[in-house]
Amino acid sequence: MKLLILAKVPDDMKEVARKMAESIGMQAIFEEDGNDWSDVEALLSFIPKLRTMNSYISKLPKLKLIQTLSAGVDLLDFNQIPDNITVCSNAGAFALPVAEHAVSMAMALSKNLLSNHMKMKNGVFNQRSPSIKLEGKMAGVLGYGGIGREIGRLCRGIGMELQVISRKLVSENVSFSGNLDSLDRVLQSSDFVFISLPLNRYTKNLITSDKLKKMKKDAILVNVARAAIINEQDLYNHLRENPEFKAGIDVWWQEPITTGEYEMKYPFLDLPNVIGSPHNSGIVPDIDINAFMSALKNVELWMKTGKPHNVVRREDYT
Repeated sequence: MKLLILAKVPDDMKEVARKMAESIGMQAIFEEDGNDWSDVEALLSFIPKLRTMNSYISKLPKLKLIQTLSAGVDLLDFNQIPDNITVCSNAGAFALPVAEHAVSMAMALSKNLLSNHMKMKNGVFNQRSPSIKLEGKMAGVLGYGGIGREIGRLCRGIGMELQVISRKLVSENVSFSGNLDSLDRVLQSSDFVFISLPLNRYTKNLITSDKLKKMKKDAILVNVARAAIINEQDLYNHLRENPEFKAGIDVWWQEPITTGEYEMKYPFLDLPNVIGSPHNSGIVPDIDINAFMSALKNVELWMKTGKPHNVVRREDYT
């Protein structure tokens, strides 16, 4: 069985990929190996190729599985993907480093690390500058998949309480669990809100001015999911008008890998109550190998059982 890999892969990594595919009984080929893909049944793709997936599907008459190397699949046009093709995400592959990044942002904001650093740089030494004690605070986690569960584990480890928004009921180690219908309740009662939802038809523009106003005046919001879950202008205005409210932003509305360029319509990084990072929360040593192995194991599961993990619900995107 042939596996087509659509990703820019260094030569040494290609050899590793071929051996890994061979170990599960598949022949791995790459886009640059040629365009005779008539007998390809499975495809692995990273983000840059997701936007143009339709042009590949038309050349793959036997394709049965699309497995993404990324956790998000929001760039795929599901209306153009035949129903007989199973689509699987790589949910969970980046969960631990992304969760660590999210909690690190929350801690840096709660302890005013960046603002105090800048004040000291300018000659201001305020030893009485207050910060927030995290133990006993309520963390609201929107989206309780791989990343959300890791965020929850880390928050519990420092003594925080936890409530979650999840498609499935969560009964262990949480103060409250509900679906999106309970979003207002979680926003109103959380000191920290972590966004780890997928971007789909139900979550796009989910957090608007109305939702932000329901949150506590001094809440800390961290987004490591997709920028478009939050209305960009509404978030900027809320941060500017409410200096006690803080935000950690790892994902942006215009990024090179998705829109072709990095552009910021609103000067978020000029605000003292914002910490930003360049969507690098999942970039740690060996993550590429680990993500590839995770995706490949799911291809193997599909090949052997026909029941892979992380099958995407098309109705969420169409």
